[in-house]
Amino acid sequence: MINRMIDRVMQHLMGRYFHEILCVALSNGTYMKLSENLEVCEEHWEDAASYFDAFAKGPLLHDDDRSAYIEFTSLNHLMQICAEGTEDRNQLIYKRRWDEREYTYCDVVMEVVCQSDEAGDSYVFLMERNLTEEMDAYRKNLSEHEHMKQKDLAKADDRRAILIVEDNNLERDLLADILSEHYKVLKACNGEEGLNLLQEHVNRIACIILDVFMPVMDGYAFMRAVKSDPMLSHVPMIVATGHDSVDEELKCLNLGAVDFVVKPYQPEVILSRIGGIIRLMETSVAISAVEYDELTGLHTRQAFFHYANLYLRRHRDQRFALLISDIDGFKGINEKYGETVGNDVLKLTAGYIKALNDKVVLAGRYGGAQYVCLVECTDYELKEDLLDAIIDKIRSATPIRDLQIKMGVYPDIDHDMPISLLCDRTLLALHSINKQYGKTCAFYDRELQEKQEREQIIEMSMREAYDNEQFLVYYQPKHDAQSGRLVGAEALIRWIHPKLGFLSPGEFIPIFEKNGFITYADFYIWNHTCKNLRKWLDRGIPVVPISVNSSRRDFDYPDYLKMIDQPVNENQLDPNYLHIEVTESLFSDRLEELGHMVQSCRDMGFKIELDDFGTGYSSLNTLGILPLDVMKLDMSFMKQIGNEKKVRVLASCIALAKSLGLHTVAEGVETEEQLNLLRSLGCDRIQGFYYSKPLPEDEFEQYMIEALQEKRD
Repeated sequence: MINRMIDRVMQHLMGRYFHEILCVALSNGTYMKLSENLEVCEEHWEDAASYFDAFAKGPLLHDDDRSAYIEFTSLNHLMQICAEGTEDRNQLIYKRRWDEREYTYCDVVMEVVCQSDEAGDSYVFLMERNLTEEMDAYRKNLSEHEHMKQKDLAKADDRRAILIVEDNNLERDLLADILSEHYKVLKACNGEEGLNLLQEHVNRIACIILDVFMPVMDGYAFMRAVKSDPMLSHVPMIVATGHDSVDEELKCLNLGAVDFVVKPYQPEVILSRIGGIIRLMETSVAISAVEYDELTGLHTRQAFFHYANLYLRRHRDQRFALLISDIDGFKGINEKYGETVGNDVLKLTAGYIKALNDKVVLAGRYGGAQYVCLVECTDYELKEDLLDAIIDKIRSATPIRDLQIKMGVYPDIDHDMPISLLCDRTLLALHSINKQYGKTCAFYDRELQEKQEREQIIEMSMREAYDNEQFLVYYQPKHDAQSGRLVGAEALIRWIHPKLGFLSPGEFIPIFEKNGFITYADFYIWNHTCKNLRKWLDRGIPVVPISVNSSRRDFDYPDYLKMIDQPVNENQLDPNYLHIEVTESLFSDRLEELGHMVQSCRDMGFKIELDDFGTGYSSLNTLGILPLDVMKLDMSFMKQIGNEKKVRVLASCIALAKSLGLHTVAEGVETEEQLNLLRSLGCDRIQGFYYSKPLPEDEFEQYMIEALQEKRD
């Protein structure tokens, strides 16, 4: 008997594929599972209510759909279906997951087919299928003519599109005629076809008009599917109805409908309603896109600024802290693990930051891997141990080993200060621990504030100093280690600030390197040194070669070679008078590319000096590739002159340089003991306070004259 029932069901299904099929006997409330091809493996009947109840309460069904599933699978409902004999409209779309995978939206549909056996007993076949797969199958079976027609419409018409989902051909065409003058029209004869078109053209469709009662997939099922999918749910749905029913309207509104139009259609009314709804929804979408970060769902930076300023103004009597977090080396995570894993880490971090505690009143994505949140701390303090605990939770939940998360905190913010400035100060705290392994938190304090204010003064006045030649060029002599005679010098920049006074290069050079102004400073020194060399030569002073530093940014300058060659030609100088100093760190990741640039400089006649050798970047590979003339030994060697192991390293460096045909210059030499050691090791030249501190150009000019006199004597 059951096999004959199945044969009749198979004729009705027309070869559709289902993941799970149940045959429910309504007379006694039992069920039997069938195979995917509707074959009875074993006629074994069990209690249906227990099965449905277990699935409804289990982990595979989404919480939002439990009540609807219980109602749909109740025996009373199934018996009512059979009594009414309405097969096509009885389907339930819900969200579930397969095995342990994540929930998927609107990807499963349940259909009910009622049949009765010869004895009059009623059976219901419940078949669970993957709606996404069904849509793919439908798309493949769609006639080529209709499919190309819809695609051609989408390409040829850039107007807003309206999707009409209506099974009545006459009413569908009538509505299309009304709308076609103002909108591009896409038409579907049932919910399933409409869902297919919506998924394909979701970025073009501005509004949907649909009937409720249709075959294959009715309007209710269509609305459930759209409402459940975050990629589709923003498209407004208008329900076309032929009668006034409060219950039906309430049901449609609960399923996501925004308005109703009554048949027969009145052109002026329907055009006015559609236009108003489209304008309203597009404004809402635009605001949402500006306010919320697409990946994390948090506020964008600008939205955070806006709402934080409002919140602070309204709660002036409360204390707040500002927190900004960042992931060190996030670019490397994307490169190593892929963008998908990187995005997962960002979303996970955002969730933990937002849930830092119940005192977080506002959170946003500041940019990249940075997040910002405003935290109420009237009776609460953000302390380092709490932040470390949050960071540990994030680390343990991600697949990235040794994830480096850092946080900057402004502990008690000023309500009258703009939130953007508060964030700048919080970032200053965050940046103060960059590249410090194991250091995770930093708090903005008075010391950081003073440092920031001083840096701001430097940045605001650096261009004026350049234009007005406030920068001074000093020269530190280099002497032959054996004879002591003057053999060269290094050009160094100094700045006597009109407000801050004498500034150490160690203070302003890092700022220049960070903001890119270092290139202007380097060219400034180069140009002034060329002019000074020309001036001294014209005065008959026997000049010595002078080395000038070049930073990494200099080599990125488009006309770098032209910029160094032009002042040499203008001052009619022999390139041998000028050396270019480079550091190994400059070549850390672009050795071959920048090596070619250095070779070009050498081909122009300039000597190349490798500065700060022995600071931790030293590499035999660098020495083997770069075209060098001089190796400058870092002054750190001189600070540990009593360390036997350090002395052996120093001796090895000097021997290595000699084997490569390079001259050596020792920096930071201050004592006779250091000088004697360097002489015994075979170092060629000495630079340091033992002979002279850096000198202004007029004093260095006199220094050269006196050196010449000593040589003659």
